[in-house]
Amino acid sequence: AQQSMTSTDYLLDAAVRRWSRVTERPLTIAARAGGEVSCVRADIGLLLDNLIENALRHAPEGSKVTLAARSRGRHLVLEVSDQGDGISDDALPYIFDRFYRARSADGTRGTGLGLAIVKHIALAHGGRVEVRSEEGRGSTFTIGLPRR
Repeated sequence: AQQSMTSTDYLLDAAVRRWSRVTERPLTIAARAGGEVSCVRADIGLLLDNLIENALRHAPEGSKVTLAARSRGRHLVLEVSDQGDGISDDALPYIFDRFYRARSADGTRGTGLGLAIVKHIALAHGGRVEVRSEEGRGSTFTIGLPRR
């Protein structure tokens, strides 16, 4: 697919527009980087959608999901944060593996492909993916993409 220069702000705004049609849960944009990355918009849209869907699935009703774009040196960073159950220390090393499914506090489970797809898309764009999580407090997924 063809890459094009795209504003990180556009990527966040487009994700919020898509999800506002299917959920009443609040999605908040906490920070804007104002920078551009070279990307396949549909791929980065899918990456964000997978992270947002996970956040909505694992965060309790009434909590918010926060999106952000930040500048970090030669990278622009996209973040998706939730106030959900968090991820156990035992599961963290495996969550980006295909077909790995960690148990959540409420028993919901996915296919084990969403985060593997996120990792694949980030790597295909010359980027990386990281997660910070604390059980009972939530998770933040960070996608670093090279600034162009």
